[in-house]
Formats: sequence, C-alpha cells, structure tokens
Amino acid sequence: MKMPTVSERRAWGLLTAGAGIAAGALARWALTRGWRVSTGREPPDGTRDADGARVVVWAAATAATVAAARILAHRGARRLWTEGLGRELPDEA
Repeated sequence: MKMPTVSERRAWGLLTAGAGIAAGALARWALTRGWRVSTGREPPDGTRDADGARVVVWAAATAATVAAARILAHRGARRLWTEGLGRELPDEA
C-alpha cells in the first residue's frame, strides 16, 4: 500500500469537516423546527425560559441529534471517499 499524500490527507480532512459542520447545522435547524411545531414555542436558550426541565430536555435532544448527524455524515464521507473515488482512507493507510 502506498502512503497517502499530504494533499489527500488535507482533502479528507476538509471533506469530513465540511460534512460534519453541514450535518450539525441541518440537524440543529430540523430540531428547532420540530420543537416549534410540537410545543408551539421557541426552543429555550437559558435566558428567556426559566423552566430548567425544558432547558435540559432541549440541550440533551440537541446534543444527541447533532452527534448522530455528524456520525452519519462521517460515514457518508467515508463511503464517498472509498466507493465513489476508489481511494483508501488517508487515516487508515
């Protein structure tokens, strides 16, 4: 196996970072919309909403949703890199 080039490592890093950021932003947007539809209120931000339980639920839901979205985005980037481009992952070489 050949060693990945510096440009391949940079490209892989940019691909995974971009996918993770986009997935996190999309997940946060979708979660915010879902919160508004299901509760009829804006999500708590810790300053407007004094109900601690609602703040904790929002924080936990946001963290879990964004983490899951970023994991799925990384898996998609991995599939694109290996199957779409036919290359070995730079971090596994």
